[in-house]
Amino acid sequence: MFDSHAVDVASLTNYLGWGVAMHSQNSNGTRPAAGIGRLMKAWLVLGLAWSGVAAAHHSFAMFDTAKLLTFHGVVKQWAWVNPHSWLYIEVPKADGTVETWGFECSSPNMMIRWGWNKDDIHVGDKITIDAHAARDGKHVASVKTLFLSSGKVLADPMGQGRPVSGDELATGIAVAGTKPMGVEYK
Repeated sequence: MFDSHAVDVASLTNYLGWGVAMHSQNSNGTRPAAGIGRLMKAWLVLGLAWSGVAAAHHSFAMFDTAKLLTFHGVVKQWAWVNPHSWLYIEVPKADGTVETWGFECSSPNMMIRWGWNKDDIHVGDKITIDAHAARDGKHVASVKTLFLSSGKVLADPMGQGRPVSGDELATGIAVAGTKPMGVEYK
């Protein structure tokens, strides 16, 4: 029906049959009987439409940036997609069980600026990740640093656990160290 980023009040009110604008006139020179009710309905519908967009794009506040964990595992799935890329790995536990964890990354556009390439990661690769886990205990985390078996180390802009400057967002930051720095997840 509508592209979520291109909705305007006039097209929305026309689509819903509520008339065009408050200040339009009928062919006989009188104003339509739309009144304030139609305009309020249009704003309500527009607000509801945009609230879905706002809810779909969250902040990284759901992750505990005060606690850095290190995960070791095997890549199960790699989704290089907008608005955020996702990496799913199988993490073996000390008791022999395996957990699937989802790691949220920045957008591909941002990650490319920081040296990432979608072909750096493949299903079956063994990797290590420093990440900030979700506060609610779900098996999701925000990637801070990714350590590939090839020796390549990649940092993610949104997982740094601190405000990142505009210059850093545009060009990337120097990755601190070549070894994981988090507490081992067991």
